Amino acid sequence: MGEDQLVGAFLLFVAVVVFVYYTLWVLVVPFIDADVGLHTFFPPRYYAIAIPAILLVLFVGLVGLFIGLTMLKATVEKQGKIQEDVARSSRQAVASSRGRRKSKKT
Repeated sequence: MGEDQLVGAFLLFVAVVVFVYYTLWVLVVPFIDADVGLHTFFPPRYYAIAIPAILLVLFVGLVGLFIGLTMLKATVEKQGKIQEDVARSSRQAVASSRGRRKSKKT
């Protein structure tokens, strides 16, 4: 197996473990009596909603930040190209006007 496949397999394993843990926490544990020791392996049910909500807000915020920074970078690069084009055309205009002045004097 290549390195990418190992990383992919590890990420898949982690995702399956998290899915099984969360599913047990949300769907099975509420139907088991509180005096059973299984409840000690899971946090309070409040966090079953709070943790995914916080992760969703963070994910959406990071995606928005990435898109904003990408757009800002593209705008700055575009402005730089525009300034280069303006400087080049002004140099060409100055050079051509000097050429016309010399030809008029002679």
